[in-house]
Amino acid sequence: MRSAEFLSKVFHPLAVLPVSALLFLNFSGLSLADSVYWIFLWTIISLLPTTLTTYYTGERGLNVPEREKRWKPFFVGVSSLALSLVPFWVLSAPDVVLKLGATGVIAITIFGLANYFNKISIHTGSIACAAALFTIVSSRAAAFLALSSVLVGWSRVELERHSLVQVVQGGVLGVICGLVFLAL
Repeated sequence: MRSAEFLSKVFHPLAVLPVSALLFLNFSGLSLADSVYWIFLWTIISLLPTTLTTYYTGERGLNVPEREKRWKPFFVGVSSLALSLVPFWVLSAPDVVLKLGATGVIAITIFGLANYFNKISIHTGSIACAAALFTIVSSRAAAFLALSSVLVGWSRVELERHSLVQVVQGGVLGVICGLVFLAL
């Protein structure tokens, strides 16, 4: 139970997203300094408001167990991320940054709609999305993330936060969202 709790906390979507985005930008050819710059801006404009909304919406800090309450963090997340693309465009962000942001808007919308109608594992989905993205820049990172998504899926079932079906649904949606990047 302790290892399941540990995995669930370490691989929380709000932690996975900035770290995986930073590494993805760097692996995509941006310098580390440029990657940090764009992720820092994104964190201030989008991630911070989303995290605060999640914190104040949830009963357990950053967990919002009732799917009926999840619309608030999703709405703030998709709105702030979409709005962040405007200053990114004005500041001449590299194409990979804009594509990653657009992919994020699409992914958050898909996960938000899926959670509105059915509870799915966002923990598993966010890592599966990152794994799909990393297939184009680092097969080793993609393999690590794919294995991590399986372990996190197990932890969500073990902690009785999700059923196996909800974990699989989250993983499949995550991979689909990650592949959206290739279509843009």
